[in-house]
Amino acid sequence: MDVAESWKRAQKDFVTLGGERDSLREELAEAKRQHQLEIDWLSAVLREVPDLRAALRELREARDEAVDHLNELRAFVDARQATEERLVELYRLREIARARAAERQAGQLLH
Repeated sequence: MDVAESWKRAQKDFVTLGGERDSLREELAEAKRQHQLEIDWLSAVLREVPDLRAALRELREARDEAVDHLNELRAFVDARQATEERLVELYRLREIARARAAERQAGQLLH
């Protein structure tokens, strides 16, 4: 085995390993930067959560109020329809009463 050639090979391997080490350091630094960006983004999102919850609560209250109004409107529509049906019945009964009143008596002349 040649010592000079082994030394050259060791030097070459050392340089190669140094380059790999530097490349891995850069990758690690980039991963740390990306990780910090994600942490910052998540922190910003978490800071918005209370406001989002409050907005959601307001929307739910508005929805519940709208549902209450719709239920009231349905009740009014149902009452109006029932009143219209009763009115139709009353008109029918009035017409029957008029017809009975207009019937001629058996001895009455037809002028």
